[in-house]
Amino acid sequence: MATFCKIIHKQNAITDEFYNSCAEKDNFDYFRNAYQFECKVRSLEDVLINIFISTYVGSPAINQVKSKFDYLKTVLDNTFAKPESKENFLLKFCEAQKLYHRLNNLAYRYKWTKAPYRITNDLFLNPIEKSNSNVITIFQNGQKYLFTVLDLKNIIDSALSHSPYFFSEPMPIKNPYNNMPFSKATLYNIYYFMKRGNFVLSSLFHNYYMANFNLKHFRNENEVTIRKVYVKNFLKTASLDVLDREIRKMLVHNKYSKKFCIDPEFPKESLVFVMRPYLSLYYTYMFTLDMSERYIAGRELDRKLKRFFKHNYMFGRKLFNTKRVEMFNEASKKIYTPYFNDDHIGFKEPVPKNYYANSHVTIDDNDNILCPVHDTDGVDRLFHDYIDPIESLSDESDD
Repeated sequence: MATFCKIIHKQNAITDEFYNSCAEKDNFDYFRNAYQFECKVRSLEDVLINIFISTYVGSPAINQVKSKFDYLKTVLDNTFAKPESKENFLLKFCEAQKLYHRLNNLAYRYKWTKAPYRITNDLFLNPIEKSNSNVITIFQNGQKYLFTVLDLKNIIDSALSHSPYFFSEPMPIKNPYNNMPFSKATLYNIYYFMKRGNFVLSSLFHNYYMANFNLKHFRNENEVTIRKVYVKNFLKTASLDVLDREIRKMLVHNKYSKKFCIDPEFPKESLVFVMRPYLSLYYTYMFTLDMSERYIAGRELDRKLKRFFKHNYMFGRKLFNTKRVEMFNEASKKIYTPYFNDDHIGFKEPVPKNYYANSHVTIDDNDNILCPVHDTDGVDRLFHDYIDPIESLSDESDD
């Protein structure tokens, strides 16, 4: 803010002696020169304004962005100042602020024009063009970086949903190419770029914007959402070994699935493919901070595992196919071929007829259709099986 101080000082200094004295380090000499060269030659009406300006310029502790406007508010709230003096001070402050923004804009345009493009590929090393509607150019440390909206969303969600051991600890959003946090101005530019481009904003980034990009306020106000997003990302990115271990732990702890005898050699890919949706409900029940959601997830998990057990209580066991083979000496021999029982029922249940047509009107607690919060495909879906609206309307007309 030294530039702003010089601007408002130059615009309001009558004598060159006082303006040149602003470089002195001794504040006592500065205020003595202010009284000698300025207050004596001004009219009594402008003395108070000069005192306000001189106090601001001569106090390095308040020469910051927030402190600048705090000082302005202090002057405007001063009960001993006349309304005319306050209005004149505000006018001079706005004139200096206007020139300051012009100089900032000029300097930024010059830096933007001279800055080279540091990165022109996405995170998968595919070339991208700056003219594409889904590409944003970010200026940082004198260099330009091209990002696609999809890459930025992944970077933002990964940072904001950071939860080691399921404890919400969001991290600053950083540039992956230099590991430096984005400035608050850059975060605002990213948010408005996505907003103007009609891109779907993640709930975390929108809530971060509503918290004025304050990490502490964001964490305290959105801990439930942070943990929910982290659980969803964990289920998508965790390794097979981790998911296999967690699924077996879940099956042992549930009163219905503990009767399963999953063979140690049962393929991990098959087990994770079948049980990942159930693990999502289990994690929601175990780690959510929303008590209502915890109750719904626990009840839904018990009901679905009970339904699964009734369909095939021998799921996961190693079985053998017996085949008798004729030998050359007219004797026969039995050959046992091992295989795993992986017969299972689908996690999603059939959607009742006219569910789409009536779901906006009535609430049926017995339809057993999961809410979008429990959809485990990585995308929140309301319609598990799509129903044509035109067809549903035609059915109603026939009735």
